[in-house]
Amino acid sequence: VVSLPLTAGKKTSIECNLLVNSAAATTGIQLSSNASSTSSVRQVIEYYTSTTAQAICQGTAEGLLCSPATSSGTTVTPTRVSVYTVQSNNSQFTLSLKSEVSGSAVYVRAGSWCRSIEF
Repeated sequence: VVSLPLTAGKKTSIECNLLVNSAAATTGIQLSSNASSTSSVRQVIEYYTSTTAQAICQGTAEGLLCSPATSSGTTVTPTRVSVYTVQSNNSQFTLSLKSEVSGSAVYVRAGSWCRSIEF
């Protein structure tokens, strides 16, 4: 889980590049992001549903859930997260990943990063 502060009255741009893989190609990696207490938010998550196929999940709600049933399996692929918020109150941005199969593993690898720019 990634958690970043969001400041009231500010605009924030968040970018993440996560290197991820799962225990098996038949195991989807569920991604959930939440930027609460916003007056405006745009979220886009780009991820892989196989070793070659990409998908995009996007929205303007404070919470975004991407729930693919497949992934790149044991092959490490980049997952990109882009978020823009205008904050009405102090809050947190959270990003979490989990397997769609109970008890199966999802890995975020070394070299992954997130940054936020507040203006």
